[in-house]
Amino acid sequence: ELAVARGVVHRPAKVTEVRRAENGDIAALVTDRGEAIGGDIFVDCSGFHGLLIERTLGVPFASFKDNLFNDAAVVLPTEMVGRPPVETVATALSNGWCWSIPLQHRFGNGYVYARDFQSPDAAEAELRRTLGVGDAVEARHLTFRVGQVARHWERNCVAVGLSQGFIEPLEATALHLVLGTVEQFI
Repeated sequence: ELAVARGVVHRPAKVTEVRRAENGDIAALVTDRGEAIGGDIFVDCSGFHGLLIERTLGVPFASFKDNLFNDAAVVLPTEMVGRPPVETVATALSNGWCWSIPLQHRFGNGYVYARDFQSPDAAEAELRRTLGVGDAVEARHLTFRVGQVARHWERNCVAVGLSQGFIEPLEATALHLVLGTVEQFI
């Protein structure tokens, strides 16, 4: 809302095609509304999909899997009971670590683990035991690649956030990487 109030044009749409210029740069993004949006510089914030930086410009992904084994998480919200604590709690489990983050009306909980050492079902069961939660609460399972694209700026495209890379679900780390990228870009 603040950006729009200051003159940014917000076009909620899905990119269906990426057009390239003769020199190999990105020329325009075509949306599901049939609109072609041209530009001088494009920011790839398409998440793990890496639509512009990886899929269009072909920048390779450099995996950190040899050193960082965790490649999956199971998340499970729980009810807020009483006054929320002021800290996030992280706890080591059998094949990774879990977190419990106090939000305004619930706790966000999750277990980060390596699928090479534990199945998703076993990870979910371990998290449920740790939290003391039965099967009534639905869990979500996530997978991710750990690493980064070989070049965060390629031609006229800058990758930011998950399209740039992912180390592990340590939110402060991800926020720092995004902020650092934006500051360097500016």
